[in-house]
Amino acid sequence: MPASTERSRAVSNAPARISTPSRTRSKLAAAFGSAALVLVVATVSLLSIQASRHSLERLTHAYAVRSEIRDLRQALVDAETGQRGYILSGEAAYLAPYERGRAHFREHLAELRRLSPRNVETLEHVEALGDLKLAELAKTISVRELAGADAAIDIVRTDRGESVMAELRSLFAAMEAQEDEVLSERAAEYEMWLRITTGVVGGGAILAFALAVLVNLGIRKEIAEREHSIGTIADQAEKLRAQAQILAANEVRLAHQLEEEQSLTEELRTTNEVLDARVRDVAFANAAKDRLVIQLAKSNSDLDQFAYVASHDLKAPLRGIANLSEWIEEDLADAMTDKVREQLRLLRGRVHRMEGLIDGILEYSRAGRARDADESLDTRELLDDTLELMAPPPGVSIRITPELPTVVAPKIFLQQIFINLVGNALKHARHDAAEVEIGATDGGTNWEFFVRDNGPGIDPKFHDRIFGIFQTLASRDKVEGTGIGLAVVKKLVESRGGRIWVESTLGSGATFKFTLPKTLSTSKETSHDQ
Repeated sequence: MPASTERSRAVSNAPARISTPSRTRSKLAAAFGSAALVLVVATVSLLSIQASRHSLERLTHAYAVRSEIRDLRQALVDAETGQRGYILSGEAAYLAPYERGRAHFREHLAELRRLSPRNVETLEHVEALGDLKLAELAKTISVRELAGADAAIDIVRTDRGESVMAELRSLFAAMEAQEDEVLSERAAEYEMWLRITTGVVGGGAILAFALAVLVNLGIRKEIAEREHSIGTIADQAEKLRAQAQILAANEVRLAHQLEEEQSLTEELRTTNEVLDARVRDVAFANAAKDRLVIQLAKSNSDLDQFAYVASHDLKAPLRGIANLSEWIEEDLADAMTDKVREQLRLLRGRVHRMEGLIDGILEYSRAGRARDADESLDTRELLDDTLELMAPPPGVSIRITPELPTVVAPKIFLQQIFINLVGNALKHARHDAAEVEIGATDGGTNWEFFVRDNGPGIDPKFHDRIFGIFQTLASRDKVEGTGIGLAVVKKLVESRGGRIWVESTLGSGATFKFTLPKTLSTSKETSHDQ
């Protein structure tokens, strides 16, 4: 057989990878399996979050019942205190606690009936004894008005009112013990659901990330295989063109090679069909790329929503912890040591710091991504509004230089920058004579703004570090802060093509400067000193 024919068959028989139905079915099965797994994790996460919220509501309800029992008892104590003060002094001013106690007794009793319908018999008994006690108090007050202090004291000495009060105290103690048991059970239930929710949400996040990585790798692999197939087809086409030239030069032998030529023609037709299939595969890959871009945009939107929901769900338990510490301090006020009070105060401080940290992380994740409409902003007016919103403490001297530019930018964008920089200056300025200066200069192609304070200054070796997220130079117990504010400012400024830096040495205060391109500004206007 001629060598040209052998080469033709070698070319036409070159291997080419073609997507088979089994591979397609495997991909579809993997896609549906991943979607089902994500749906299951999302459903379990939602159910656990709902269970946690329900448990927290039950815990809050138990605290409310416990608080109302305490307030009901205190109302009778206040009424009795007012009665005794009036009997001893005869002055009407001492009746104020008595009147408040009577009114509060009815209010708290009604609220307890609403909150705790299961204790209706006990509350009816409390109401009956309370009415007896209030009647005894009213009688002694009336006797004091008509017959004098001695007659009223004689009624008190019969101890009828004290016996009623003793029975009431016993009832209150039993009710409080019952509610304390309910509180313990519901607190344990809430803690259990909180742990479950944290584990499920964390596991779901890890699973979602792993699936995203696997999908990305699969898409990259598919694209690489298709590009390789296209290259193989191009090589085959080039070889076929060379073979056609050889066949044209050997026309004298075409008659003897008719059968081989027919075979070659069939092979060429098959190759063309494969080539057409590859072209269709490339078009499909391009469409898949477009769909992936749309999916990634939706994923970014979903991540923003997840960050907001996660922030809300993380802060809800923190608020519950803060409220719990306050209620514990109120309920155990008489038996609590100063050390325990300080520890509870530190606990609430850490909770508030954690809430600030969550808000800061959310703010940092959104910084520079918002697309609010630009507007013409008088920087002086914006600073006045910002300082009024911040409400600096009295005694702080804040000076704004006379000339500030009018710029075109989103209002929230520029206000966020000044809130963080001025807040940082107030935090670190001298406490005995805090001074802050705000101004701007013409930097040629940029407006250069500055915020200067008279604080302790910053060592030059830390000038870059302070703009990193979670970076603080002083202990958070000395200077309250999350270490996110300056990182947010840096991200905002750089998102508009500007830059930010600090000029400072130890003992000489600090000046934070940032620039905004003049393409954002319209004119320069004159303002007045503050």
